[in-house]
Amino acid sequence: MSFALKKIVFSVTMACFVLAGQGVASAKTAAKDPVVHAIAKAKGKKVQKPAAKKKVVSRAKATGRRVHRQLAPSGVVKASIPRQAAPVVIPEDQKLAQQLRQAPSPANLNLTAASAFMFNQDNGRVLFEKNADAQLPVASLTKLMSALVIMRANLPMNEAFTVQSEDYHLPSSSFSRLRIGMTFTRDDLLHIGLTGSDNRAIHLLARSYPGGIPAFVEKMNETARELGLKHTHFEEPTGLSANNRTTAREITRIAAEAYRYPKIREYSTSQQLRYSTRGGLIQVRSTNRLIREGAWDIGMQKTGYTGAAGHCMMLQTEVGGNRVLMVVLNSTSNNNRITDMKRMRDWYERQLGVKGGAAKLSYNLM
Repeated sequence: MSFALKKIVFSVTMACFVLAGQGVASAKTAAKDPVVHAIAKAKGKKVQKPAAKKKVVSRAKATGRRVHRQLAPSGVVKASIPRQAAPVVIPEDQKLAQQLRQAPSPANLNLTAASAFMFNQDNGRVLFEKNADAQLPVASLTKLMSALVIMRANLPMNEAFTVQSEDYHLPSSSFSRLRIGMTFTRDDLLHIGLTGSDNRAIHLLARSYPGGIPAFVEKMNETARELGLKHTHFEEPTGLSANNRTTAREITRIAAEAYRYPKIREYSTSQQLRYSTRGGLIQVRSTNRLIREGAWDIGMQKTGYTGAAGHCMMLQTEVGGNRVLMVVLNSTSNNNRITDMKRMRDWYERQLGVKGGAAKLSYNLM
């Protein structure tokens, strides 16, 4: 064979080898890239899946209330509504929040929150307010009303339900530890939903309610009317919808009612949970840094965040021997909503002067 012919054969062989390598690389890329995976699947091609990684669970001791129990058998509930669309950020909400945020804060507190409210839980006296009647999206503060509906319904808390596709595929729920096929009691779901602000848990709670999610949401709005809330409306139970709206003043009324139930107080203030399921061990951590740090005497709390609602927080605590409820809506970051809370608390402590004394400043009654 001539030298020229050998060179041609060698070149063709190398080209085939390179193309084969590219084919393997493409298969690996497709397995990692969901867009490429979808295109390949549409064309009828097989996509090589990457090897599953072993999950390592930390053995560090939990700092809060620990729950470790084998869960009850499955109780499947049919879906009541189709899969929800992703949360929508409404430009008008952003514009309104920006305008409210720029308004001067009473007492020169320089809050980043668009709206804030603080009142004495024992006598109903308003201690501090900033744009407290502005109707805004409230994100996962919605779950306070969902928990209230569950507690008022007097349903069996040991009844078990299984996570289904419609619970799993909620938008903005990727942090949830709940997986399809896992089974939890109604009590477990309430605990997970309040401690970890878990959308899948709350969705399953609402889906398992008599009449399904439509009946659950109607009960949320009916409860709001019973409480005399004129600027509160809910469209779904998790807080993902920007159309779940209320005011800082009215969310404290929901919180005051929710505070009457020991389970809501306990479950919202747990630092960390552990559950043993057929799918393995799952851990749920509080979404509130103040709870994890244990710095405040907090009796109940709830955090929330969406693009439309910004960073929100409600908490119940004691200041100078006074039980107070505090709310901030649409703070500019997680850290800033905590800073806003601290500024309100510090301000009130200064007004009290002496621990347990009467407040020197209040605005009006509820």
